[in-house]
Amino acid sequence: MPSSLRSGSCFCAALFRLGLNADDWAYYGIFTWRSGDGLGAVVRGMIGADDKLLLRPVQLAFLVLGFKAFGLHTAPYILIISSLIDVATVLLYLTLCEIQSGRGLAFAMAAVYGMLPHYSTATGEAGSLLF
Repeated sequence: MPSSLRSGSCFCAALFRLGLNADDWAYYGIFTWRSGDGLGAVVRGMIGADDKLLLRPVQLAFLVLGFKAFGLHTAPYILIISSLIDVATVLLYLTLCEIQSGRGLAFAMAAVYGMLPHYSTATGEAGSLLF
């Protein structure tokens, strides 16, 4: 259910040209400014602008490679983030079943995790459709 809601909200986000979170646009400004440079220069520019990204190398790699692949088109970002949340939700369910916490509790915890609105724009939109 969360996956279908998220997919529908991703379609709406692409249809109505909704953007990314406000804090992401500062990063994309740096990307646009350094778009003609190589990956190393873009990474150095990002780290120079926000040294906290050194502590989050996976996020840095996701941002840089995502911009190189999709540019400023927001729909692919929303679809990828939504897909990653769906995969994480299924993996959480399987992990909780594996440690024998009970299928009902595992399902409930995974469903709550999957519908938390602070993971991406698409999840927030899907959550707002329910209430």
